[in-house]
Amino acid sequence: MLPMAPKGRSGAHPRRNMKRIAIANHKGGVGKSGLSVCLAGALRDEGRRVLVVDLDQQATATEWLGLRHPGELVDEDAFGARLLETLACGQPLEALAHPSISGVDVIPCGSGFAPFERQAACQIASERLLERALDGSTAKWDYVLLDCPPSLGLVTVNALVAADLLLVPVEPKSASRTPILTVLRLAQEVQSLINPRLELLGIVASRFQPRLQHRQVEAWLRAHFHEQVFDTVVRESTHVSESHAFQKPVTQYLSASNGAADYQALCREMLDRLEGRVQGVREVRIHG
Repeated sequence: MLPMAPKGRSGAHPRRNMKRIAIANHKGGVGKSGLSVCLAGALRDEGRRVLVVDLDQQATATEWLGLRHPGELVDEDAFGARLLETLACGQPLEALAHPSISGVDVIPCGSGFAPFERQAACQIASERLLERALDGSTAKWDYVLLDCPPSLGLVTVNALVAADLLLVPVEPKSASRTPILTVLRLAQEVQSLINPRLELLGIVASRFQPRLQHRQVEAWLRAHFHEQVFDTVVRESTHVSESHAFQKPVTQYLSASNGAADYQALCREMLDRLEGRVQGVREVRIHG
C-alpha cells in the first residue's frame, strides 16, 4: 500500500524544504511533459520557485521551456551527455540548471542521456544516483518536478527513489488501466524497499475529451482510487499544443484559455493538498 500524501503537510525529507515530485506513468502519450511544464508554469505564477528536471532523452520539456529549438541536435546531445556525466560522477545537479523565459528553471536532457541505464547498471547503488545529485544541491527551489520517460526502467526508479511525492497523469482510455496499476506497484516496491518517505500526491486525468470512453475510464479511476484522483481534469487543448510551439507554459502563453484554466485549477488543488488548506488522508489500494 502506497500512502497518499497527507493533505496539509509536505512529504519532504527533513533535510530540505524543497518538495521533489516524480511525474511518471508506464504509458507514453499521456501528457507527462506537458504536465511537468504547465504545472511548473502555474506554480511559478503562484510565486513558487520551480525546477523541472528533464529525465527523458526525447527532451520534450527541454524544448518546451526554450532550451533548444526543434531540430537542434547538437545542443540536445550535449545536454544529455552532461546530465549523464553529472549523475555518474555524483556531482550536484544544480550546476546544470538553466533559467527559462517563463521563470521556471530547467535541467535539460537529450539523446546523449540514452546510455544511462546501461552505464549506471555497473555502478553500486545505481538507483540512488539522482538522489545523491539532488541531495548535493542547495534548496533554492520550492518544487522540483522530475519529468520521467515513458518506461519503468532505471531512470524512473531513480526518480522514485529521489522523490518525496508521486504524481501520475492518466489519459482516460481503456488501455491506460494496466499502466497505472504497474507504476503504482513499482512505487509501492520502491517505498517499501528503498524510499520510505515516498507518498502519492495524486492521479490526474489528462488529455480529457467529452466522449463516452473517457467518461467511463474517469469513473473507473474515481471508483478505484477515490480521493487520490484530483478533482481537476486537464482537458485536451489545442492551446496547450500551441504553447509547446511557442516554448512557454500554457498559463503564460494564453492565460484565458481552457488549458491554462485547467492547470491553474490543478495547481491550486495541489497546493491545497501540500500547503495546509485542506485536511484529510487516504491510502492507495491497488486493485487488479
